[in-house]
Amino acid sequence: MSMSELNDNINPYLMETDYKLYHQNLLKAIRTQSNASYLRHIMNDTTNHHSFNSPAIMQLAYMVGVLVKTDPNIDYYTFYGKNSTISDEEGCLMLETMIQAGADIYVENFYEENILEALQSDRFLTSRKNNQNFKLKIEKLFQTTPPPVRKGKGRDPPPNPPLAG
Repeated sequence: MSMSELNDNINPYLMETDYKLYHQNLLKAIRTQSNASYLRHIMNDTTNHHSFNSPAIMQLAYMVGVLVKTDPNIDYYTFYGKNSTISDEEGCLMLETMIQAGADIYVENFYEENILEALQSDRFLTSRKNNQNFKLKIEKLFQTTPPPVRKGKGRDPPPNPPLAG
């Protein structure tokens, strides 16, 4: 499957509107080893403004559980996942599939938060309840997965060093 076909079948818009189809498409794509590098790229892509420049697992976190309406004006806001709900159980299954597909738990969103930091934030617009198992799975992943060695933070990592010459 080409990168273009994968993007058509596994993208933030589909996850938000039909997460079950998204999950089925992701499971199919995982079965083909030739898709591995494409899938890793899709899972960790942070270029989509619609989803707060968030990687796939964070997009998932924006929809697992029931939205907590902490702001009285929330009905007037537009944000990723606002009108979508994924059960705790299904969210855990999708998380496992995304990890299999190469999702990196340490990839940050536009606000320079990884998924654990975003879920723990008290200013989180997309705060959810009834997602305890999902949160526990995330916490365990952070306990058992060492952080990668990276330079830079968030969307603007430092430029490559100049070539010697």
